[in-house]
Amino acid sequence: MEELFIIEDISVESSFYLGKFGVMYTRSKEYGRPSKLFYKSFDSFTEEELFEENECSFRLKIVHIDSNNCFVKSVDFQKGRIFLYSFDRTGFVRHSYTETVAPTPRDIA
Repeated sequence: MEELFIIEDISVESSFYLGKFGVMYTRSKEYGRPSKLFYKSFDSFTEEELFEENECSFRLKIVHIDSNNCFVKSVDFQKGRIFLYSFDRTGFVRHSYTETVAPTPRDIA
């Protein structure tokens, strides 16, 4: 089996997304929290920074949907944002941006 490329310094806490055309992953900044989102294409092998969370209390989390789509959550314990990314051979598209509020224990019960 041939090695395509190596990606170093990935934050395992936030997971990663392996799609048909590339891989999405995060890296930690200060405080050890995943805060930078990257994408590396299988065609060009170039790494591109997609997003950086500047709020130090927020963490990025990648949620796999299917082979061409994934959610990226940027949340703390009270609020957050959700991004939907779609990928094709030409690159990626960030479809939506939503402000969210984390549920309280009363909302869950």
